[in-house]
Amino acid sequence: MLGIAFLDEPHAGVKLTRRKRSHCAFMGQALAGEPVQIERGSVSCPLARYYLGLDEGNIDGVVDFLMKTGDAEDEELARLYLSSGWRLTGLGPYILYFGYPLDGVEPTVLIRMATPVQLAPIVQTYNRQTGRRLLASVSGLGAACGECTVYPILTGFPNLSLGCRGCKRNMQVGEDAMMLAAPRSSPMFDILVQGR
Repeated sequence: MLGIAFLDEPHAGVKLTRRKRSHCAFMGQALAGEPVQIERGSVSCPLARYYLGLDEGNIDGVVDFLMKTGDAEDEELARLYLSSGWRLTGLGPYILYFGYPLDGVEPTVLIRMATPVQLAPIVQTYNRQTGRRLLASVSGLGAACGECTVYPILTGFPNLSLGCRGCKRNMQVGEDAMMLAAPRSSPMFDILVQGR
């Protein structure tokens, strides 16, 4: 299971890297057993930068990115897609990615990668304990950054994601894997912790 913590100050136990990579590549590094800590501005992917509240006012660059990658057929559709998403503001300037648990660190969001068969009983536990359905916001792109990091933090609710081409490649997870993300404020967070 992967933890992501947004911090006001760097965590003393993990070296701060200056390397620039995509949000999902940093997640993959942590899943491979190597915690990584960055300044938020070290995220290189234009879509992840958008979701993480970076590059204020540079929506044109994100629109171009979506059209070049084939994720939007034209500029109008790219802008429509972005307008339906979320942008993070107000969290710390440092991001720590780590295999959960890590001593002395409380994650802002937890993410579990598994098959639908493995995730189904976890979601059923959430239904049974809360009386709520899990209403997922799924798009097939921006999965690790938008769907599994920013959306759960801003809404306070867990989210399921199918993953996207970039995150599955960068995180080195199987094509049959889905992601279930929960912010610390959600009952799903405790369900994930107890089930690890």
